[in-house]
Amino acid sequence: MGDKERVPLHKQLEMCMKLKQYKIKVVDDDIHKLHCIFPGAYGTPYERGLYHLEITLPEGYPDHPPRYKCLNPSGRWVAGGNICMSISADHPESWNPSMGLAGIISGMQEYMTQAGRESGHVVTSDAQKRAFAEQSRSFK
Repeated sequence: MGDKERVPLHKQLEMCMKLKQYKIKVVDDDIHKLHCIFPGAYGTPYERGLYHLEITLPEGYPDHPPRYKCLNPSGRWVAGGNICMSISADHPESWNPSMGLAGIISGMQEYMTQAGRESGHVVTSDAQKRAFAEQSRSFK
């Protein structure tokens, strides 16, 4: 990716902070550690939930992919555990540096609805996912 195509990290953060569909903030004044809250996808067992995600960007971001951790129980990922997926540091071969923070968060919301057997997943029923969605609204 050429320098003309790169959007600086601070600009990506500014753009994401203006979007209404999710919230994102810098943790402990470290621009490489972010806390994001995104809603569950409409029409899924997650739709009434608010999901807290920690995104850790490596020093080489965007050339190197981030790590992700789901902070609250979701019925999809282990709370407090790392999430392994194609856009994570676990699979740098499939990372696309042009994805950007907004793309990452949208991707997480979509990926959440897909059944998986990756590291960090949990198997739950739709009823359990809906219960976690309701509980997630009071997570702090």
